[in-house]
Amino acid sequence: NPSPGAFDVGSVVQNATGISRNLLISNSGAVGTTLTGTCTETADPDNLFSISNGAFSVPEGSSADVVTVACDSAGSIATHTGTMECTHNAAGSPAVYNLSCTITPPPAPEYSSNPAPGEVINLGPTEQGDPNPSSIISIFNSGDPGTTLTGTCTRSAGDTQISVSDGSFSDAAGGGSDSQTVSCDASAEGTYSATISCAHNGSNEPNPATYTVNC
Repeated sequence: NPSPGAFDVGSVVQNATGISRNLLISNSGAVGTTLTGTCTETADPDNLFSISNGAFSVPEGSSADVVTVACDSAGSIATHTGTMECTHNAAGSPAVYNLSCTITPPPAPEYSSNPAPGEVINLGPTEQGDPNPSSIISIFNSGDPGTTLTGTCTRSAGDTQISVSDGSFSDAAGGGSDSQTVSCDASAEGTYSATISCAHNGSNEPNPATYTVNC
């Protein structure tokens, strides 16, 4: 149990603890008989499957023997396949099992913000000598629970009159947002523009996330 054919070991997160599934082998033959054999891998192109307790000996009427098939999580993110054959002394030998195991991506943070990356932030116009106009970029982690979004925002290009304070951020998923304040120096007359770049470890947005700031 299960019958020969498809044998899905399951899904596992990449580089987490590996997973396994048991194959129960029973003897449905005549009274007094003993089913014997061995299960071995005959194909494992990605070298991820392993078999323990492969040899079995099952008298009729006794409990099933357990063969364990394991999948290592160190492979690439994909569904991996292999083949196990159980040779035995009953009719229909060998029993063939088509192994599969799916390795999924590890939990990851995701970068989100208000305004969204790529949007233009207009801080002006303002009068020379007035208080410096400013606006806030709210950054939050919309990724998987248990992850932390980290990064730093800087002025990567443009006029030095525009700046970003705070700079670094660290946000747990579901834990609120971090505020980055962009401002413009209003002490000198002129029209200014700069790019604010926020480098981060999120998995979804282009890295860095950028914003055009005008004043």
